[in-house]
Order: sequence, then structure tokens, then C-alpha cells
Amino acid sequence: MNNYKGSRNSQVPIIKMKIENWLLIIGFIFASCSSPRIIDTHIHLYDTRRDGGVPWPPPSDDVLFRPTLPAHYDAVSKANGVSATVIVEASDSVEDNQWVLDLVKHNPRRYIGLVGNLPIGTDEFAGLLNRFAADERFVGIRLRGFPKGVTGFNDAVWRDLQLLADKGLTLDVLLANYDLDDIARIAKRVPDQPRHRPHHHRCAGRSRVGRQGARGGGVPQRLLQGLRHFPAQRPHARAQGREILRADF
Repeated sequence: MNNYKGSRNSQVPIIKMKIENWLLIIGFIFASCSSPRIIDTHIHLYDTRRDGGVPWPPPSDDVLFRPTLPAHYDAVSKANGVSATVIVEASDSVEDNQWVLDLVKHNPRRYIGLVGNLPIGTDEFAGLLNRFAADERFVGIRLRGFPKGVTGFNDAVWRDLQLLADKGLTLDVLLANYDLDDIARIAKRVPDQPRHRPHHHRCAGRSRVGRQGARGGGVPQRLLQGLRHFPAQRPHARAQGREILRADF
């Protein structure tokens, strides 16, 4: 004998609830199994044919000295499933920040950010930062070296690093001219900086890979050891290593 005393209609809400729960679970499974979004966080855009040339790369670089434009990266990105890109400015010309922003304004879904280059430690920095930060694609600056007339981490440099942090913008540090101790100083002095990213950059030509892997012999062991322990010591910092291989576009 069936001891269930409820009516058949009383079971409908329960069945509906179970169906809705299963739909949520199935949706979660499909979302979890879907392909992750791939974002290339470091590319350079430049045109070696521009009047006056470009400050980088030098004409002597037979690997990198060629026009490198959105059309080239669009093709490579599509072929490799890369959906978005962050550009890092490699020029010390302030107006080249604007040149890049204008160059990619046609496709904000792919070119989602620019790590720019501004003359830190100078009287012009604050005004330039306000100007470029008005564009939400300008996400921070890259510290490649100090401008002419600026010697080391002086008061003006610390002032500008704090301005950068106050705007919630990031700092990318090129380790060719700095070391992990410098990153630690910045992280300690400006702890509210969204992210200090030590960046070791090595370039490898296709013809050179078989012999030495990278110009300069690869990543120094001392740097590798430091990077292994650095994130635990400075939670606001992230390390980025990068190798650029020659590609025929």
C-alpha cells in the first residue's frame, strides 16, 4: 500500500525544483569544461617604416626590425586561439603611447590594454599620467630606466610611483636595468601598488635556438632562483619571463 498521503499536484513543485537544480549543475559543468580565454599579456607594436624611424628595435636586429602591426598579430592570434592582447610600449617617445592607442582603437575587444612609457621622476609625469589614464585601455607604465636628468630612486620618482598607485595602475619593471632588490624596495615603499611585475626579457632568433636557446645564453640561474622565492616574499608582485621567437608573418 502506498503510504504517501499527498496529492499528485503537491509533487509538482518538488519535481520542478529538481529539474531547475539539474539545469544549474549541467550549466556549471559546461561552463567549467569550456575553453579558457587566452590573453597575451605582452606584445610590441611598431612600424619601422615611419618617418624618423623607431627608437627600438635597432636596424641591426635582423630578427625584430620589421613592421609589427595589428594585422600581423590578428593572424597569429586567430591561428592560436588568443582572444585578447595587452601591448607594452617599447619606445621612450611619449607620443608613441598615443600612436599605439590610436593604432588599435578599431578593435578594443582584442587590444584590451597598454602598458605605457612615461618619464617618471620629471615635472611632466603627473600631467601625462592624467592624460593617458583617461583612456581605460592605459593600464600602467613600464619602468625600463630613468629619464635623462633623473638619478636613481629619488624623491620625485617615489612621488610618481605613488601617483601611479593612487590611480590603481600597474608597474612593469624590466630586469635588464633593475634587480629583485629594486622590486622589493618598490613593493615596500608603495605597498598599495596593484602589481609590481618583474619582467625578464630574452629574445631568441630561430637560427640561434639550436645553439644557445637565447641571446645572452638564456635566463641567469641567480635570477631564476630569486624568482622562485620572490612571490612568497612580496605578495603584490608577479614575475613574468618572456621569450620572443622569430616568426614569419
